[in-house]
Amino acid sequence: MRSLPPATVIGASGYVGRALVEALHRRGRTVLAPGRGQEAELREAAEVGDLFYCAGLTADYARQPAATAEAHLGLLSRLLEWLRPRRVVYLSSTRLFDSRPGEPVSDSTPLLLDPLNPRHLYDLTKAAGESLCLAMAGERARIARLSCIWSGEDDAPGFLPGLLRQLLAQQANGDGPRRLVIPSHPDLARHYMHRQDLVEALLALAERDEHPPITSLTSEPEAVTNAALAACLERLFAAKLRFAPPPSTPVLLPVPPRLDLSHQMQLPIRPPQPLLHHLKALFSTPHHS
Repeated sequence: MRSLPPATVIGASGYVGRALVEALHRRGRTVLAPGRGQEAELREAAEVGDLFYCAGLTADYARQPAATAEAHLGLLSRLLEWLRPRRVVYLSSTRLFDSRPGEPVSDSTPLLLDPLNPRHLYDLTKAAGESLCLAMAGERARIARLSCIWSGEDDAPGFLPGLLRQLLAQQANGDGPRRLVIPSHPDLARHYMHRQDLVEALLALAERDEHPPITSLTSEPEAVTNAALAACLERLFAAKLRFAPPPSTPVLLPVPPRLDLSHQMQLPIRPPQPLLHHLKALFSTPHHS
């Protein structure tokens, strides 16, 4: 019986990387997971197998531009020079489409990025990482553009996991009607995908011999507004949620693009549940899973 190739996970201590390492172990794969600053040790490995590049900065990118460029691009360039992976799965972001508000977009839609826009530092470095992968790894490269990844774990980062933690804590305390003030705008919308669905998609990307180079990963084409999310959570938790947008919130919020998921649909995985359906399945019973 042919042995399974190893896998290498960069950013293995992160939210996505940890789940990916666990899933690879469950499949019987040997996993190389160097700590930060120890990636050069991979040069001594006999085989690195499938390289999953999960390193990156999100919330801190504006305060740490050099670290952002290093995480999204610099380290990646050195690894691609040093190693010969069977496959390179580079985690990027659907945020790269934000400059096309309200438009239908596909994975081949050209990006509109502006170096004069400080917000685009994140997008430009991610796009450069995508380009570098495709230039250096060619047909072995798989670009995964991630939406907002969520789960109910206590250490899950992000907007939705934070809301769930607060609501579950209030529910556990049994303090009567649950009330929560959300420091965001009701019209703000995001694309979401559950972490378990994401991990399955990443593994499938690595295992396919032929697949389009770029794949957006999300649970549904349309973004979910905070208002729709809050209405769902109010019903599930018998709570009252109120929005208090920060003063810096724009008067008119851009509408996220509609994502064409045809590349995602080619993956041999169970279709992800739309966000609100998934929340109802998890939290509609007295004993939440």
